[in-house]
Amino acid sequence: LLSTLGLVLTCSHYLPVKAVIKITVVATLALLSLTLFSRAELQHRWSMTDGTDSVGNADLTLAGYNPAVFSNGKYDSGTGLVGGEDERYLDAQGASLAKVAGTINGTGKLSFELWFNQNAEVEWAKLLMLGNSQTDYIAVTAQAGGGVLAAQYEASDTVEQINGAALAANVDYYVSLVIDDASDTMTMYYGAVNQTLASVSIPLPADHVLAALPVTAFSLGGNDSAEFWNNGSFDGTIDEVRIWDTALTASEVGANFAAGPNVIP
Repeated sequence: LLSTLGLVLTCSHYLPVKAVIKITVVATLALLSLTLFSRAELQHRWSMTDGTDSVGNADLTLAGYNPAVFSNGKYDSGTGLVGGEDERYLDAQGASLAKVAGTINGTGKLSFELWFNQNAEVEWAKLLMLGNSQTDYIAVTAQAGGGVLAAQYEASDTVEQINGAALAANVDYYVSLVIDDASDTMTMYYGAVNQTLASVSIPLPADHVLAALPVTAFSLGGNDSAEFWNNGSFDGTIDEVRIWDTALTASEVGANFAAGPNVIP
């Protein structure tokens, strides 16, 4: 681009006015193209000093029967959760929900990233939950059946699930879920912070289309039992959550995993 602009300046001494105008237009379009295609594709970022979304302004609210707190720059559920009897989570409401829904339905490509630490196991507790009822949703589950980290994507009454590994207590973890309509794939990357990053990828049915997914709820750290299930809430802390409107590559996920939360490489 700089060489193109330099060409404009150099040629302006030797070319007719029309030629200079034409070259200037080309250079301007090149600059505009560079600006558009190099824009950040990070749409939402919750760093958990509170519920503020520092990128997309989709701020979240503490919700549930016995709300959690923000402590030391993290969402903290507290301890001793007893399944569905102790519902607590971060919830998107009103304009915030509309903004998240716009991202989910927008591009046909999504990447979710979460940094978290589990105090204790709560079966089927959700780290992330979005969608509409029990038949159309995307979820990241800290402990699915079999006691493993998992991701689910259900549409048209067909659920696709990726299983990871069992999580140890009091260990910092990272998980990324990447969904790509173009390739009909869903990939989950996960690992303990400063350890090895693993990945699992599965094909998705053609009827799993992000643009068609109804999003009437979005939550972190649990879910509204009136909207989904009475599963109970995640018992632990969440350090940071991001949503990108692109399918992050393995190298991009690896760079974010290595950099850790609160850093955008």
